[in-house]
Amino acid sequence: MKTRFFPIVLLGVIAFSACFSGQEKKESQNLQDSVTTSEPIAATAPNNVLYNVEEEVGPTIKQGEEESRPSYKVRIDLNLDNCPEEALEPVRDKLRYIFNGKESQSLNEAVMAFGDNIRNTYRASLVEIYTDTTAKLDFAYEFLYEAEGCITTDSRADIIPYKLKISSYEGGAHGGYYEQWFNFDRNTGKFLTHDQVFNMDKEEAIKDIIRQQICVDNQCKDLETLQETTSILLLGDVFLSDYNFQLGKDAVEILFNPYEIAPWSAGTIYVKIPYSALDGLLR
Repeated sequence: MKTRFFPIVLLGVIAFSACFSGQEKKESQNLQDSVTTSEPIAATAPNNVLYNVEEEVGPTIKQGEEESRPSYKVRIDLNLDNCPEEALEPVRDKLRYIFNGKESQSLNEAVMAFGDNIRNTYRASLVEIYTDTTAKLDFAYEFLYEAEGCITTDSRADIIPYKLKISSYEGGAHGGYYEQWFNFDRNTGKFLTHDQVFNMDKEEAIKDIIRQQICVDNQCKDLETLQETTSILLLGDVFLSDYNFQLGKDAVEILFNPYEIAPWSAGTIYVKIPYSALDGLLR
């Protein structure tokens, strides 16, 4: 089965070099004079991690009666309150992996390095954009990256569920957003993969139930009507991964992010399947 994993960020470090002389060099320096309204924080009480920085970089631009400066904001808030002691390290390990951390790093260090990379990329981009004196820009870019994670409460008694929500904006008609969900065994702390939870020998039967439930949720009699009226399932078929389901109290909830099975206009698609409908299909 094809593994689907969605990197938290699609940013590369922007490398640029420019030689400025005389007035141009002075203008470049002026662009980098900025106002930082908050600074990165390595960790908060005692299990949570917070990275939060917001900065203005570039000239003041007047739009109508209002003035603004190009800016960026990077905020990563990982809450581990209510996490049982036996699951703390497995949850931290999974989050460190998601944020591209090395095994030798703590979760705090991984988040700090990740946040600094985005911060430096955004800052370098703004300096490069507004140093170009040939481009007469009459608007202020506002770059944004936010990640928020927490343990949710609507789950089975034997499960520790964790949800991570990501949003970003780097210009254009709209930003991007998506979610990743995790399930941990409350007794052992072990991260549960989809093939440990679902009987993947019966994958097609499970997928058929998901399709049927999407039709019901959208008041469509069949898949053809669903595609014609909602565009859902036009971009791809339903699937199960380690990061797109949550074991609730009475049902399994499945998540499909924008562009996974439908266009942006369809938004995030949530599907709840009662446990009774999955009899014989769960491990």
